[in-house]
Amino acid sequence: MRNYHDLLVLCPEFVRFGPHLAMASAMAQRQGIRLTGLHVRWPVLAVGAAGLPDLAESLRRDAEKALLAASQAGEGFAAFVAGHGQVQATWRVLEGNPEIVLNYLAACHDLLVLPAGQDEQALAPGFISEVVLQSQRPCLVVPEICADPGRAPASIAIAWNGSIEALRAVAGALPLLGRAERVVMLTGQSRRYSALTPDRPVLDLVAWLAERGILAESQPLQARAGEEGEALLLASQAAGCDLLVMGAWGHTRLREWILGGATRHVLSHARMPVLMAH
Repeated sequence: MRNYHDLLVLCPEFVRFGPHLAMASAMAQRQGIRLTGLHVRWPVLAVGAAGLPDLAESLRRDAEKALLAASQAGEGFAAFVAGHGQVQATWRVLEGNPEIVLNYLAACHDLLVLPAGQDEQALAPGFISEVVLQSQRPCLVVPEICADPGRAPASIAIAWNGSIEALRAVAGALPLLGRAERVVMLTGQSRRYSALTPDRPVLDLVAWLAERGILAESQPLQARAGEEGEALLLASQAAGCDLLVMGAWGHTRLREWILGGATRHVLSHARMPVLMAH
């Protein structure tokens, strides 16, 4: 059965470790794979040249203390991960633009695990959605209120509208789909990218998954315009699913990709983990 090879887990906080690390740790233990916890700090810019040497020195001392505390948090990180079984885990603390650092490291990992909720509050507004869009990796977003994050997803819902983003999300979720007891494909209206783009080839996702040993059932998704996100969450819950797989939106001046507002709604209101890809 296909596995991920390594997971990258963003840890904005290190005083406590949230459900997203618990889920990643349990996943790494079950699949026998590596896990890297990452804490990123903005570098302190020198302001002495602006005539504020005392402030610059104070900022430098505070930054050094915070960096030392983050580095020492590796022991707590290792203990937390070990509580979910034997896992090869690494703790990394880096300085830089968090989005750039995270996207760079995500490129050499199979799955990026992100928090939603309390831990997310330590990040800039909209940070998680931007990483989902820019990292070019499948992203598993785990809400704070996720029930029993250490349990393997038994029933998985797929938001399917034939888009390339949705297909990338499904491909990124194969190691989880292959272990699920039930896979439910919620089929919505197929979308076109723009009037200037030729129609995309139609993919029979049920057959595509069956070729990979994954049996999926299809259910129509009924949703009014602008309410797709709410409909996805309600349908996933009604089907008894504990993980949602979906493509992520993005904006350009001329068009909105895939689900648009649905992605924002799901990121804000999901009570289950969501695996997204753009």
